[in-house]
Amino acid sequence: MRFDQHRLYQVWDLVIALSVTCMAVEIPLRLVLGYVPSMSMIALEGVITLILCLDVFVQWYRPESVGRLAISPSSRAASARGAWGGIDLLAAMPVQFLS
Repeated sequence: MRFDQHRLYQVWDLVIALSVTCMAVEIPLRLVLGYVPSMSMIALEGVITLILCLDVFVQWYRPESVGRLAISPSSRAASARGAWGGIDLLAAMPVQFLS
């Protein structure tokens, strides 16, 4: 893998970590304090949601090597769908449907 691709993935991982951290702090605070988010906070949540959805595709097609053999993107995608598909579906459902 070229160095610039490696650096790009490092930056992407940092963006994902910051997005998840922001949502992990903001959502519980909103639930506990019961405040109504402002339009700017709703827009930020929308952007973070889009980033996290895009990350699913980035991770499926991210080149990863094991030793000297590269794993094909199609086999990684099938493996990810099989292992995490149910969990992702459950996580994407609104809480109202679960109760």
